[in-house]
Amino acid sequence: MLGREKQDLQTILDISAKIPPAVLQEDEKLLMFYDNALTLTSNNDDDWD
Repeated sequence: MLGREKQDLQTILDISAKIPPAVLQEDEKLLMFYDNALTLTSNNDDDWD
């Protein structure tokens, strides 16, 4: 993953931390971006690349 991409994903996570959880859960697009950012920034050893 590129540095800029990691920074963008972290920005999504930082902003989502400021949003009330109920709002995040109610908005499908926000939740999708949050879930993707969380998944892509997790430190799992099962990378596909």
